[in-house]
Amino acid sequence: MASDKKGRGSSDQQPFFHINKKKSAGRGGSRDPSPAIDLDHFKKRLKILYSHWNERKSDLWQSSHVISMAYPPESAEHPKSAALSLWLLGHEFKDTIMVFMETVMHVLCSTESAAILEALQGPASEAIGADCLLHVKGSRADQEAVLRLMDGLLEDISKRTGFSILTVGHVAREASRGWLARAWTGKLRSLNFSLRDVVAGFSDLFSVKDRREIMNVRKAAYLTDNVMRNYMKPLIEDAVDEEGSEAHSRLTEKVKGAVSKVALRANERLQMDLGGVGICFGPIIQSGGGFDIRPHHAASSSGLLQYDTAGVAIIGLGCSYKGYCSVIARMMLFDPSTWQEKAYNVLVTAEKAVVSSLRPGVKLSAVYQAAVSVVEREFPELVPHLTETAGSSMGLEFLEIGWAIEARNEKFVRQNMVFNVYLGLQDLLKDPKKPNGCTFSMVLADTVIVEGEETKVVTRRCSKLPEDVSYSFTEEDDEEEKEKMPQAFDGKEAKRIAVTGEGTHKMISGELMLEQLLDMQPNVPKGPRSARRRRLG
Repeated sequence: MASDKKGRGSSDQQPFFHINKKKSAGRGGSRDPSPAIDLDHFKKRLKILYSHWNERKSDLWQSSHVISMAYPPESAEHPKSAALSLWLLGHEFKDTIMVFMETVMHVLCSTESAAILEALQGPASEAIGADCLLHVKGSRADQEAVLRLMDGLLEDISKRTGFSILTVGHVAREASRGWLARAWTGKLRSLNFSLRDVVAGFSDLFSVKDRREIMNVRKAAYLTDNVMRNYMKPLIEDAVDEEGSEAHSRLTEKVKGAVSKVALRANERLQMDLGGVGICFGPIIQSGGGFDIRPHHAASSSGLLQYDTAGVAIIGLGCSYKGYCSVIARMMLFDPSTWQEKAYNVLVTAEKAVVSSLRPGVKLSAVYQAAVSVVEREFPELVPHLTETAGSSMGLEFLEIGWAIEARNEKFVRQNMVFNVYLGLQDLLKDPKKPNGCTFSMVLADTVIVEGEETKVVTRRCSKLPEDVSYSFTEEDDEEEKEKMPQAFDGKEAKRIAVTGEGTHKMISGELMLEQLLDMQPNVPKGPRSARRRRLG
């Protein structure tokens, strides 16, 4: 089935993008003075970078004498250079080249960026004893002028190193993305420098999060969970209940609009920077058939919402905050067969096994095997349909290279890592007795933080319980459904307290407030919509 892939789609059609439109020096050369750099944070991160480089130089950094990164002015994807800029500087400085050497840090950038980055010169010396040299291209500099700046930068590099063959670490997959990267890579090769791919070094460097990063992930997860639970899922319920024929693309556009609404409501209580709110995955809606649940390819299927063909719908979303990603995916089952219900229950149990296994010191291969063991024990016929990975680590990138939860990965889980647990069953027959019949797939995804010996699912408030994801079109007594509902809360009050956090809580800041909001359980009555659970139509 053709797909409706938008956002950060590109040649490899990665489905993630960022919608934060806050202007900065890294966004079109704006003169907005807002992107001031936290210099203490920069010094801390610069020390971590150089320490990691020195300690793992021979393996992860490929014995590089120099580390180079070129960030293009525009990119359809979220490149590793963007992750480095955000991680080190707190902002995206596009159209920029950064070169790290033992005693100097070179930055080739625009005039607007230089006005901000010149503040790094003193802190760089304090942190690692290195100079920070800016190579500034004017606002109207043509390509020839930029090439001359590159020549000057390379001449300085050659003078400062005494190696007969200089080894330069770079990210190979980004070497040809945009004119700036292509020109810079061409210059390096023309001087017979030895270019080595150090993507593994950056992936390892970014893998363990500090307290600030984890807080950003938690805020992103709070948005993701709320949009899914209070906008996206009810939106699909309403469309099905009204027997509408809305296109997936139209529904996902409505979901995108809800992200800003949730962020506005959360802003006062969680002190969020609204300019840092974005979307890093989807939204996706797949129904009717032609399911593709590979995380790099997942996108909304084309056409209209269909709930009767395959009997399932996959809905997914990922919000980001200050570049840090979160993700959630849930199933909706319509008149499910016993086979579908059993498959779903096994998937839920397998995902729980993955989460429970994410502990410091556990191999990622063992984490994946935990899911396999559940399926082998509970429903062995499904083993061939289990996805080959159960997710990966996540942070400034939706999927961090080298940290996939898969059978062949012998890396160990570390404390303060964040994972996108993403597990699915693909290409199942709706009726096993009809080998040429309709197929369907299932997927569940959650944002998981490994904090010490405790693993926290920070998108847990959106229920995966069978009774909360299954819908039937058979006639039932609405009054009987209502009688089953506890009367302690009405729907509006539950939503006001547990979702937006308005009204009853006193104003407290930061981590404690976020923890309280995340710890609120989802199993409060959901008002009138609960009367439609297990009966639609």
